This record gives sequence, structure tokens and C-alpha cells, in this order.
Amino acid sequence: MKKKILVLLAFMMSMVSAQAADWQFVETNNPNLSLYIDLDSIKKTDNQEYLYAIKFTDGKTPERVAYIRSDASMNYIGVIYVNDYSDDTYRPKAVFANPRVFMKPVTEDSFLASVHNFVISGTNVQSDEKIASNEVQEIEQAEQDFNEKAAVDKGEEVAEQKPALRENAAPSEDEIKNVAYVVQPSVQQRESTAQNLKEYVSQLGCELNENWNPPKSGKNSQAIIIITIGKDGGFYGYDFAKSSGDEPTDRSILSAVQKTAPFAKFPKVNNKNADKLKFQFVFDYQKFKKSVE
Repeated sequence: MKKKILVLLAFMMSMVSAQAADWQFVETNNPNLSLYIDLDSIKKTDNQEYLYAIKFTDGKTPERVAYIRSDASMNYIGVIYVNDYSDDTYRPKAVFANPRVFMKPVTEDSFLASVHNFVISGTNVQSDEKIASNEVQEIEQAEQDFNEKAAVDKGEEVAEQKPALRENAAPSEDEIKNVAYVVQPSVQQRESTAQNLKEYVSQLGCELNENWNPPKSGKNSQAIIIITIGKDGGFYGYDFAKSSGDEPTDRSILSAVQKTAPFAKFPKVNNKNADKLKFQFVFDYQKFKKSVE
């Protein structure tokens, strides 16, 4: 009976590995780069976010596949997972089952901007309901159960499931590793009621604190983020001067920044007279309270 069950699960695995794909060529500014997007992999969530797969090569190296998340509302992008491309291992639905990724703003000089703009334009986008059926989820669960059972039978320790595969398969292309950014404000900014930059920073700290929902894993941690803001309130980037040491907490901090942006315009009394300024905020998450200063 045990052998029959394993054979059945192995057959179901073979069904999952056969993923339909409709590769569409995407134009880029690099004549040496061949870039394709799988139209069948594109799906849109309720949060104006898109999940999709691309494959690319420069003609000198083997084809690689990257699984991407794009945020249309904030013009952000994140690389979930990158690996050498193979029809046997190409499984976008399995990767998108838990697509946790660190998002960064997009810049137009990156080749990823081509697929990002292609996707958020709404071309050939399918809804989650059409793609993520109960049947697919059951097959993927069967595959996971089979793999864990096989590892136990061999006397191997089953590794704890990780939310992301970034350490084992980090992007090798510089443009994927370092997604540069400049984010222009998408909506009209608010006028600040602050009388000076000190009050401006204090008010902004309160707004960030209201929008910050740290996970339990980040208790008793502290992080320092530097936010670049334009005088019109535009968000022009960020840098972690100090990480909390907990990736979900760092992501929650970035999420708070995204929710707060675009920011209020600089106060009229601005002795700096600069188009952009960098502001440092300390995110302190103690056991019973959280604060942003």
C-alpha cells in the first residue's frame, strides 16, 4: 500500500512539473539581451501587485529564469527567485504560493523596467481566481508531502520551510541584484503644518509610527533608516543605516514608509534650501511598545 501511494504521488508530481508557458519577447535597450515574459504566469492580486516569470540570456551564458513581483501603485519591484532555466524545473505556481520578497523602487535604466511596465499596463493579465484553483493547491501540497516523506525514509532531516530562497539562488546579474530607483510622487502632496524642519521630522515620525505594524519576531529590536525626501514631498529612496536583524521587521519598516509616502512638502521656513534632504528615523520595537523617532 505504501508503494502504491508513493507511486501515485510521484505521478502527481510529474503533472505539476509540466507547466504551460507562453513566452513573449520584450524589447529592451540592450541589443545583446534576449528577454521574455511568460504571459501564462502573470497574475494580479487585489493590492495592485503582479506576479510573473521572465527568462533572459545575453547569448554567452545559459538561459536563466527569474520570478518577479511588481507593485503598480508604488512603482516597486522585487526578485523572488532566480535560477538556471529548465522546462523540468520551471514551476511558477509553486514559487508564487509564498512569494515573500524585499521590494525596491524601479528605475527606467534597468532592463527589469521593461517587463515591469509591460505587466502593469494590464496586458494579458489573469486574475488570481483563474490561476490559483483548489486543484493546483492540492497537487502542490501532495508534492510537498511526498518530498518530506522521501527525505524521512532516507534518514535525512527535513529542513524547515523557509519563506524565501534568496540565499541559495541570489541573482547573478548586477541589474537584478541592485535594482536602482528614483520614485516620483504619483499623487498631489500635502502642505505641511510644521513651522520648521524639526517639527516636520517630528510629525513625519508620528505618521510612520501609525503606519508601522512590526511582526512579533522583531520584538526588542531597533533599526535605523535614512529616507531621502524631495522638497515637494516626493520619496527618492532609502537606506538602512542599521538593520533590525530580523528581515520581516525590516520589511515592515519599509512598508510603513511606502504607506506614508508621498510625504508632506517641506515647511516654507527651510534654512537648508535644498531640493532633497535625508532624514534619519530610529524604529524601536520594545516588548510592550513601538516608537519612531
